[in-house]
Amino acid sequence: MKACSLWFIIFLCGMWDGTSFILADNNWVATYTDNINYYKRDLATAMVVDTKGNIYVTGNAYALDTCSDFMTIKYDNYGNLKWMKKYNGLSNLNDYVVDIAIDKSGNIYVVGTSYLSENASEIKIIKYTSTGNIAWTTNFHKAEYDYYLCEVTAIFVDSLKNIYITGEISRPGTTTDYLTIKYNPLGFQEWSSTYNGTGNNDDKTIGLVEDNAGNTYVCGYSMGENLNYDIVIIKYDTKGNQRWVTRYDSRPNVLDADDVPTDLAIDGQANIYITGYSNSDFNQEWITIKIDSSGNINWAKNYHGAGGGGNNVATAITVDSGCNLYITGYSYNLLSYYDYTTIKYNTLGQMLWVKIYNGSNNTQDFADAVVIDNRDGVYITGASYFSANSRDSDSTHYMVTLKYSVAGDSVWAVEYNQTGGAAAKQIKTDMKNNVYVLGYIGPAKAIKKSILIKYVQHRY
Repeated sequence: MKACSLWFIIFLCGMWDGTSFILADNNWVATYTDNINYYKRDLATAMVVDTKGNIYVTGNAYALDTCSDFMTIKYDNYGNLKWMKKYNGLSNLNDYVVDIAIDKSGNIYVVGTSYLSENASEIKIIKYTSTGNIAWTTNFHKAEYDYYLCEVTAIFVDSLKNIYITGEISRPGTTTDYLTIKYNPLGFQEWSSTYNGTGNNDDKTIGLVEDNAGNTYVCGYSMGENLNYDIVIIKYDTKGNQRWVTRYDSRPNVLDADDVPTDLAIDGQANIYITGYSNSDFNQEWITIKIDSSGNINWAKNYHGAGGGGNNVATAITVDSGCNLYITGYSYNLLSYYDYTTIKYNTLGQMLWVKIYNGSNNTQDFADAVVIDNRDGVYITGASYFSANSRDSDSTHYMVTLKYSVAGDSVWAVEYNQTGGAAAKQIKTDMKNNVYVLGYIGPAKAIKKSILIKYVQHRY
């Protein structure tokens, strides 16, 4: 018997600020469960929204006899569950799904890591039609070895339905290298490439993007010769040839001066924007970098926060149609601990505004995701805590979602809480500028259930 897998979806009302009102046009809760007695942790990891407002959520469902399995669910615009699919690998061991993508025809691609043994794993891609039928599956592993670990971090599908994934490959007891693979629309591998950094040590990817010419840019962090992590981005052409590698090291001759990316974005001119954090004198500061299509670093900007000291980390980035950047994360303040922080830069690296959100409990507020709608509204989501304990503790927390205008004006803020806590991890909008927030409910270190919230905006 499978273990319990429980998923929530809820429409909620919001707040009025004199110009906008967040209004729920429906109220419903949808759940999925196999057997409540075996429930462990069922966590969503990613979602996509199609042009009709259907929502596809993927994540990990735990079962007593098969460990963790892939779980993919489709909901329509009204919250009705249309289909649910699971994947359990051949070895009946842990299978961890990490990302989801959609093509222009509405086909869904989920990707994750499937363990073959304690020392070996493969990357698994499943393509579903919009009706939930499996179109094809494919996997990548080193068949000639029984002890290779292959792990995936992200997937991208281009306008021609080619699939690109990135992750790492390693042998137990050795270091990891970048791994990037291209598949054609039928699921056949066209090329793969690895990258071993200058320090011959760990190299890990965090994501990839593609430009309008079909070139692929893979970003991650790589240990250099000075034993610090550097931000590294690689450009591949459509045939998988490496065009250039760019490394960013903020302080080359300083120990423990790691530079770690958390997210990247690309504009219409194939400029790449990377954000993350740099270690600086026992603290952390935001780092944002612009790299042009030739691999040149145009500029790098740091942000230390308003309070001095502490760990200041940028977690997500997006780019609008005017090549302006919106970056969110958290920064330290002596009086309010950690606060949501959102910065807008123009393409020249000039800071246009910075916004701080301190939750109603004046403790810790961690923003994890940002998105813009088709009117350049800016949405931020994450979690606020009731105490000053670490975000990894069992301190009770609640979900907070904000909207700013493109000028940086606060439009609305909504909170969502459940017994045991709630936190958001991802945010999307649809063509009607409805807002979808994906996260979990439950204590940080205990049993969790996935949650998806839809906010519907009306102006009066």
